Amino acid sequence: MKTERIEVGVRQRVLWIGSEAYPLSNISRVSTADVVYRKGAAVGRFIAHTFFWLLLGVIVLVGLFVGGVLQTDDQTDLAIKAVGGLVGVLILVRLVMLLALLSRRSLWALIIETAGATHRAVISGDRALLNTLVAEIVAAINNPAATFSHTITNFVMGDQYNQLGRNSVGRVSS
Repeated sequence: MKTERIEVGVRQRVLWIGSEAYPLSNISRVSTADVVYRKGAAVGRFIAHTFFWLLLGVIVLVGLFVGGVLQTDDQTDLAIKAVGGLVGVLILVRLVMLLALLSRRSLWALIIETAGATHRAVISGDRALLNTLVAEIVAAINNPAATFSHTITNFVMGDQYNQLGRNSVGRVSS
C-alpha cells in the first residue's frame, strides 16, 4: 500500500481533495468509517493455498515416481527435498503476506456523499484529523466565508481509475 501527501481544504465554497473538487452545495453528507481488512478471508486463502501447494507437491512426486524418473533411493530423496523445499518456500511467502495483512494498523476513511454518489475521498491513519475535517467541512457548508487547508498522508489502496475528461488514463496500478 503506497501513500501520498495531499492537500485537503475549502476555498471559494469548493472542497478540494488533492486535484478533485466538490462544490459544497452538492455535498449531502460527510462522515468517517473504519477501513475493514477481510482478515478471515485472508486466513482462509492462506489455508487454501497451503493445501493446494502441498497437494501439488504430492502430485509431482507421485508423477515422478510413477513415470519412472525416480530410479534410486538417492534420486527419490533428492526429489522429495527439492519439491518439499519449493513448496515450503511458497507457503512461507504466503505466510509472510498473511502476517503483513494481520499486523496492519487501523485506517479510517473520509466519506463524501454528494447528490449523485458516495466517494471514499481520503484514507488516513489519523482518525482525529479526519473527524476534524468532517467538522470543518460541515461548518464550511453553513458558512460561505469559511476556508481551511490541511496537508495529510493519504493511503492509496488498490488500483486507481481516471476515466473523466481529456486526462483519461484508465487504470493506474498501485
